[in-house]
Amino acid sequence: MSICLVYDVIVRFLIFLFIFDFFKLTLANVIYISIMHPTDTATAAQYAL
Repeated sequence: MSICLVYDVIVRFLIFLFIFDFFKLTLANVIYISIMHPTDTATAAQYAL
């Protein structure tokens, strides 16, 4: 019981780290593109909407 609980917590933590890291990377790319290529960002926003 306790071993399963610990395993579950570890898995959830790893998933959280993975999602957070992916989000951080995506955010960095969006910021970089918006600074370097403002017109591309506007185009991407239009496609997203």
